[in-house]
Amino acid sequence: MNRKLTLFAAMLFFTLAASAQPFEKAVRSNLWNDGSNANGMRQDTRSISYAEIYGGFKSGDYHDTHEYSKGWTAGAKAASVQHLKKFSMSGSFGFEQTQGQEMCGSMFINPGFYPIDVLEFTPGSKTLQTYTFSGGISVDVAPNWRVGGKIDFESANYSKRKDLRHTNYRLDFELAPGIQYHDGDLAIGLNYIFSRNSENVDAEQIGTGKESLFAFLDKGMMYGSYEIWDGSGVHLSTSGISIGLPLTENIHGVAAQLSWKGFFAEAKWRHRKGLAGEKQYIWYRFPGSDAAFTVGYSFDSRHFLRLRWDDYRQNNSETVIENVTVGGITNPVEHGSNLLSQRINRSIRQEYDFYGSKLEFRESLSFGWRGTQSSPMYPFVYAQHISDITAFADVLGHAGRWDIGTGVLFTKASCMEESRSVDSGSGVATEPYRLSDWNQAHLDYICNPALTFLPHVRFNFAKGLYLQVSGLAATDFDSFRGGATLKFGYNF
Repeated sequence: MNRKLTLFAAMLFFTLAASAQPFEKAVRSNLWNDGSNANGMRQDTRSISYAEIYGGFKSGDYHDTHEYSKGWTAGAKAASVQHLKKFSMSGSFGFEQTQGQEMCGSMFINPGFYPIDVLEFTPGSKTLQTYTFSGGISVDVAPNWRVGGKIDFESANYSKRKDLRHTNYRLDFELAPGIQYHDGDLAIGLNYIFSRNSENVDAEQIGTGKESLFAFLDKGMMYGSYEIWDGSGVHLSTSGISIGLPLTENIHGVAAQLSWKGFFAEAKWRHRKGLAGEKQYIWYRFPGSDAAFTVGYSFDSRHFLRLRWDDYRQNNSETVIENVTVGGITNPVEHGSNLLSQRINRSIRQEYDFYGSKLEFRESLSFGWRGTQSSPMYPFVYAQHISDITAFADVLGHAGRWDIGTGVLFTKASCMEESRSVDSGSGVATEPYRLSDWNQAHLDYICNPALTFLPHVRFNFAKGLYLQVSGLAATDFDSFRGGATLKFGYNF
């Protein structure tokens, strides 16, 4: 995936490791848990659970164009893996609320996830609430066979209460039933994957006589339509559409796994089919596919090596729709579509974990490449190539009841753009509109070298209770971002 998603994955990797050390250590010690097949949980026998509440803040100028300058986060989460004689179960749930100040830019919850984006330009406070749930089960149905499955569910709502106001609802759901054959040190698995994600942006402006507010529809590489927010070009307000801008994506795929002693491997492929709009108003269709190959090796129950390769491809076509009136009744008629953009994201990531009695160490190194081609107006074609490197390391020491450690994250990317005309004799001289300042600010954020320090200290009370303080200090050597998190939890 792109550098931003790689950075997020590295940050999430650290957060999970530091927030629930014994639980996360137990989960990561079974390489089957890196895969999509829930039956892999029975390759281990350790039952463990944890529950945690936390709160924190971040502040500073080092952030992307859609992120807050100052914000607070609070939440609670719990997770468990339980092994019984004939079956195993896993589950988790969580809730998190984030309040951010001086926010504008992308109106989506996960900017960059879909091939289009919508930006607004009035700084104000935004509130994001996220609910997560997962559950898995694996049952021994014969001496060498297991069947099971898992479900992952995430729901989020996002709101801004200053014009241009908007409310978002996002749903991300995945169901993965599967089977596994095992015989001694050998295990083979196969599973089906169904995923569905959706998000809608419902915008409004309160009051009359106020100045007109503008929005920008990004069709790729920050080329698109800049106009009044309820204009036809940004699709936030369309007659006949119940919700301003709805997007959905359905995904079907398969995955196969193999393990032999300390070795594990999984190959996964999924087909994606997405669209923007509803009913007879389908403005964009974006089919695609993604593939991943993961290998891992564990030895001595203390050393774990992982390597993952990802490939993601997506096309986005814009439909040509005309409102036709027949007999006094107006209906939209779709005449065809034009290929608007294409993107390919590739990455390779290496990880190493070491678990000692007094010292733990984790590191990862990833390389990514993202290529985007955009054709917002004939005959112009624009291309962008971004390559990146992300390096992460975390050291954790145990001294009595104290766990003390720090993480270090380094990121660097390079960007190259080019343009051409497919018809020099077309006579078209005016190029499509680009939101150049915002595009440059975004590229500066993802491409400038950046260094992040993540210190953390935990005190373990009796009977599994713990209190942890974590810090954040990030800089691109021009701007800075700092923060802290306080957590109280229970391992059992």
